[in-house]
Amino acid sequence: MPGSPLVKVAARVEYVPGLTAFDGTLETGEGVTFVVGPNGAGKTTLLHVIAGALPPSSVKGDVRVLGANPFKEVWVKRYIALARQEPTTFSWNYPLKTALRLYAVLKGEDPSAAEEVLDELGLPPQRRVGELSFGMKRKLEGAKLMLSRSARVFLLDELIGLDQPTVAKVVDFLRAKAEEGACVVVVTHEPRHLQLLSGRVVVLKNGKVLRVVESRRELDDFLKTTLYEITILAEGG
Repeated sequence: MPGSPLVKVAARVEYVPGLTAFDGTLETGEGVTFVVGPNGAGKTTLLHVIAGALPPSSVKGDVRVLGANPFKEVWVKRYIALARQEPTTFSWNYPLKTALRLYAVLKGEDPSAAEEVLDELGLPPQRRVGELSFGMKRKLEGAKLMLSRSARVFLLDELIGLDQPTVAKVVDFLRAKAEEGACVVVVTHEPRHLQLLSGRVVVLKNGKVLRVVESRRELDDFLKTTLYEITILAEGG
């Protein structure tokens, strides 16, 4: 993690009083950080803490992105790009081109780039948001990332629901941003995704940071002892 941290979290999140969804600390800077852990570990919650996308009353402690508190200093959200696992950003029944242009304007980005991004991801500009399948909505979340060219912090909640060509384009974009000095945080359940981008791995369990894996060798040892691959062969292939 070269340079000073771009993201610093020391916080506890309680959606319901007395029920902790996340309670821990995380510092991360330039490059890629993966967040892994079982369901309910607090991975999505952590991303939403960094993005300032939770009710402020549910977050206790200190959160800093580029030195600012995203729950209080709205200007910093221009430099944070979040692609959600459950797409809810575009609830309007606009054509995709219109929706993405509006998103660009709200983020202070160039709206004329919307059609270029839609074309790159194979999204039909005139298809209405309300007509999209889950996979197409996930593509639209990827388009949000790729349109956020001024962002310094990129948050991706899972690559599930995306076809392989889209995964490749989104990963290439994030790799390039990381090489430019951006902070990229990716939540994943899929071990093979750890091989797509080189970075550290933060392991969460029960809302707490269980371990931070810094080196490639440590990562390989961790995968060997913690994750298993099972192949089932059925008659007829």
